[in-house]
Amino acid sequence: MTALPDGARICSVTGLVLVPAASETGWRIAKTSYGPLNPPLRSNDPDADPASWGRFDTRGGRTVYLAATRECAFAEVLAYQRRKLGERDSLAKDAAFLGLEVADLVATVEHEWQDRGHPPPGHVGKGWRTERAMYEIPLPDKGWWVLLEHPDSIAAAEAALEDQLASVGVGELDVAVLRGHNRDATVLLASWVCDAVLDDGSKAHGIRFESRHATGGVWAHWIRPDGRGSVYVGTAIDESDEDLVRVADRIGLRIW
Repeated sequence: MTALPDGARICSVTGLVLVPAASETGWRIAKTSYGPLNPPLRSNDPDADPASWGRFDTRGGRTVYLAATRECAFAEVLAYQRRKLGERDSLAKDAAFLGLEVADLVATVEHEWQDRGHPPPGHVGKGWRTERAMYEIPLPDKGWWVLLEHPDSIAAAEAALEDQLASVGVGELDVAVLRGHNRDATVLLASWVCDAVLDDGSKAHGIRFESRHATGGVWAHWIRPDGRGSVYVGTAIDESDEDLVRVADRIGLRIW
C-alpha cells in the first residue's frame, strides 16, 4: 500500500484520498479587469466539447486554479508561449532561405512587431504585464482536498467510472491520463469528484495535483454556488520580478 501524506485519509464512501484544508495560500495571475475568482461557467450540456477547458473543470461548474508558489503561477500561465520543439530548426531554414543568420532574422521580426506595438513572438510584453496582477488567495481552513493522483484515488475512480472512461478512449486510468490532454476524461473525473458526497457529509473543495511543468503543487478549486464572494487586490507584475525572470529564462522567453 502506498503511504498517505501526513494528515491524509481514505474516504470510506468514495475511496478517494483526502487531505485536510489547512489555510494554505494560493497564487494566481489574472487580468485585473476580471479579477482572480471569476472563472467561466462551463456548459452542463453533455454534448459540449471540453477540449479548450481547464484540466479539472466540471460540467455546469466554475473552477479556479491556484498555484502553491509564485514561480509555479508564472510557469502555468507562460507555458503556452514557450517555443515548441522543432521551431528553432524552422527558423534556421527560413534564415538560410533569406541569407540571414538566425539571430538577424529574429531581430528583424522583433523590430517589426515592436513598431506595431505588439510583443514579438517568444516575449512577455509590457501590455501582458500591465493588464494582469499577481493575486494571493487564502484557501479554506477546514474541509478536504482530493489527491486524485494517489494510486488509491485512481483505483476508486477507475472502478466507479469504468464504462464512462472507456467511452472516452481511456483503456487504463493512470497519472498520464490525469496530466494528459484528453479533456473528455479529466472533466469526467473532475465532475464525478465534485459531485461526490464524502463520508462526513461534505463535498471536496477541489483537487490537489502537481503541475505538469514540475514547478510545484496546484489546486483546482471549485467555486460552489453557496460560496461567499471576496474582493482581492493584486500586486503589479514588474519586469524585474525574480520569479518571472526565472521562469522566462527557463523556457526561453524574453521580457519586453
